[in-house]
Amino acid sequence: MLATIDPTALDAVTGGRTTPNPQTDPALLQGIAGLSQAIQSVGQGLIQEKQQESQQSMQFLGQMMQGGAAR
Repeated sequence: MLATIDPTALDAVTGGRTTPNPQTDPALLQGIAGLSQAIQSVGQGLIQEKQQESQQSMQFLGQMMQGGAAR
């Protein structure tokens, strides 16, 4: 059975789609903030890891040069 829809119920409808809510969902904002923090944390970890590798390489080269100079 078909029923007529009250025109006031269709006030927010345009082009067959409901008008988007102008307010962003707080849960979505929290999720984005959490993702941003996770990405920042991973980036900082990578920077620290690269710095440690660089320091180890420099120490190794220094030891090699000292060993080579002693011969």
